[in-house]
Amino acid sequence: MSYVARATPWGSIQVGEMFQWLTPDEQIGVLAHETGHIEHDHAFKRLLWVFSLRAVFQPEKYFKMCEEQEYEADAFAKSEGCAEGLVSFLHRCSHGKALGYPRIHDRIKRLQNG
Repeated sequence: MSYVARATPWGSIQVGEMFQWLTPDEQIGVLAHETGHIEHDHAFKRLLWVFSLRAVFQPEKYFKMCEEQEYEADAFAKSEGCAEGLVSFLHRCSHGKALGYPRIHDRIKRLQNG
């Protein structure tokens, strides 16, 4: 499975094969977003939900938490001055809705307007 980048529970960022196809500004924006996940311990919080089985018995709440984490990581990237690159990247993404992720349009709107 290919991916662009992801934050790990141990506090590092892994870049996938798709990362090389991003512009330098998009790469910086994506890395800032992933750093936001690390700064807020998102992976650890998700693991707690999974290991405690809350994610199994309360999936709606779990996916809502994941969506909020995406917004929080976006806000971190914006606070680091990387909103423009992240927005450019998001424009190239699929505009569908996936479980645990906000709609791309909503993320772009927040990044551009505050």
